[in-house]
Amino acid sequence: MNTDVSVFLPIGTILSYAGAINRDKEKELKELGWLYCNGQSLARTGEYGELFNAIRMNYGQADDNHFNVPDLRGVFIRGTSGTTNNDPDKNDRTSLLSGGAIGNKPGSYQGYATAVPKNSFKARIDRNNIVNRSVDAGCNVASSGKYGGNSAGVSTDGKGGDLETRPKNKYIYYIIKHSFKDKYNEDVIPPIGSVIPFSGIKIPDQLTQNWMLCDGKEVSAKGSFDTLYKVIGTAHGSSGNFLFNLPDYRDYFLRGVSENTNRDPDAGKRETSLAGGNIGNAVGSKQNDATAYPMNDFVTTIPGLPSKEGSSIISGTAKDAFIWNSGVVNNVNVATGGGDSETRPRNWSVDYYIRFR
Repeated sequence: MNTDVSVFLPIGTILSYAGAINRDKEKELKELGWLYCNGQSLARTGEYGELFNAIRMNYGQADDNHFNVPDLRGVFIRGTSGTTNNDPDKNDRTSLLSGGAIGNKPGSYQGYATAVPKNSFKARIDRNNIVNRSVDAGCNVASSGKYGGNSAGVSTDGKGGDLETRPKNKYIYYIIKHSFKDKYNEDVIPPIGSVIPFSGIKIPDQLTQNWMLCDGKEVSAKGSFDTLYKVIGTAHGSSGNFLFNLPDYRDYFLRGVSENTNRDPDAGKRETSLAGGNIGNAVGSKQNDATAYPMNDFVTTIPGLPSKEGSSIISGTAKDAFIWNSGVVNNVNVATGGGDSETRPRNWSVDYYIRFR
């Protein structure tokens, strides 16, 4: 009997995978009891009946005879809100694929959003020094060029920002367990190269024979890590000489490789995690956090903004001392400070471990 505790993972379990998945690898994983989470459509009966009974139509359905596996390319995974209010927009969640779950349910989808930072932005608007203007004694100075008292917030129809709002992250693939037995009628266990989150202080000793902390350690491609090297290669870094790096997921969020989905607008600009590793739209690459302009415009308060034109200096004789440009829209460069130290979703901290044999 297989005593590996991972045997008891239920069908529908989703794992991260640190190696590249091409057609051959996808076929190999399928035979081992795992499917690539790319939204593929499968028959509800037969080979994938167990998986359908586990996830149903939560991730989409082409028709009454088929269902979709999760499509996790280019996205992050978030826990279902349930009865909490941790997701303020939980009821507005949509379905990524036709027929999938919506609202506060597993399988629903949500695009990025940009919130007002906890530490307020600070803006400096050039040439906005609005002060009272006086004229010669004897003229009408009561309201000419008067410092405004309108300090109400106004909607800011702005531009700029990044192409999306995201936390700093590294690319992985996602796989889902579809059967209890593999092609060879053996118990299905996590494949070499799979990654799990661990919430304890230290992983149990009996598991260290198969799992290593994802801390970027450089190891030899020969000996104990030779099988892992065949799976992940130098995707996460290498200094050469038959050495390669384990993934280093400390302080990073994990994101599915975007492939051709365009869900990561900066996929082509991703950087290597460590020297010698992958770049661009490939497993192991990394990208820094980014902040996009919000879907709903910011509201900006400018103290002392004039609320109307000032009166003429001498009615019918001189031009206005100050003209309120209420009908003119001018773009100005705003120098912004403040904000938080990074852009991130609410989160819990865990350690990530990779199966190496």
